[in-house]
Formats: sequence, C-alpha cells, structure tokens
Amino acid sequence: MCWGKRDYALLRLLWGNALRRNEISQLSIRDFDPASKTLRIFGKGRGTQAETIDLGSATVQVIGFSNFSNN
Repeated sequence: MCWGKRDYALLRLLWGNALRRNEISQLSIRDFDPASKTLRIFGKGRGTQAETIDLGSATVQVIGFSNFSNN
C-alpha cells in the first residue's frame, strides 16, 4: 500500500469536506461512489445519522488512485 496517497486522500476529506476525525475513522471504501462523486458518512449530529456528501473532482481522483486494502 502506498501510505502517502492514502494519507493525502484522508487529508483531502478532512480539509475539503470539514469531516471530523470520528467520521473519517468510520469510513469504508464501500461508502465511496466514484460515479456520483459522493461519500456516505455516519456520525453527523448525534452520531447515528447517515449523510451523503458531494466530493470535489480532485478528492474523487485521489481516492480513486489510492490503493486501499485491508492488508
């Protein structure tokens, strides 16, 4: 895994979408939809709500080029 790309993708999500650390830690690659450029996040508000957010093109590209795996 290329850690630099993964870290950059996470930072883009933090900075570009004002996500909280807890929201980032609960993400799964399955929550990402590159076709619609959206990401489903959990934890907004009281922590039980799911919300779909729009991502910028640069963030979508970074996530798409990152090699995420469970290894």
